[in-house]
Amino acid sequence: MRLKQECIRDVLLGLEEELKFNQVMERTEFLSIDRLSNHSAEDSLYTVTKLHEAGFLHVQAYLGGNFRIFGITYEGHQFLENVRDPEIWAKTKAAASKVGGASLSVVGELALNFVRQSLGLN
Repeated sequence: MRLKQECIRDVLLGLEEELKFNQVMERTEFLSIDRLSNHSAEDSLYTVTKLHEAGFLHVQAYLGGNFRIFGITYEGHQFLENVRDPEIWAKTKAAASKVGGASLSVVGELALNFVRQSLGLN
């Protein structure tokens, strides 16, 4: 299974929009997030798993594929802030595609570099 960059961004943006402070989101509610409608359930669920492994989400998994999302971690918010702007995101995806793709950490670094450039910090 492939981890898709666009799905990563949409999962984080969707959770930021829908998940309130001190709220827990169950699997079925997660899958109903509008921003995820362009992605298959399998891609969205796989992305949650990998974002949890990467330390971007607080998730509690249960047997049978059910889970609860408790929130986005500080690390997840850092990444999200760097990929939020559509122009920065487009540049980041274009740069990553030059080598056929990039890991989550490289995508984050690319986005951070484009943010720094846009602020005149490079």
